[in-house]
Amino acid sequence: MTIETERNSQAQANPVFMTAKTAICLMAAANIPDASTIVRCLELELPLLGYNPR
Repeated sequence: MTIETERNSQAQANPVFMTAKTAICLMAAANIPDASTIVRCLELELPLLGYNPR
């Protein structure tokens, strides 16, 4: 499975995750404070949501 295929299947399975990921990417691109903190928190919770990025 390619990374793109995995992302597409994740988006279909969990659109909230993809929306959050998009928001965080935009925050980081805009240099909004705490974006890195939010990313770390999401990384901790992703396995609980059934997502394994590796």
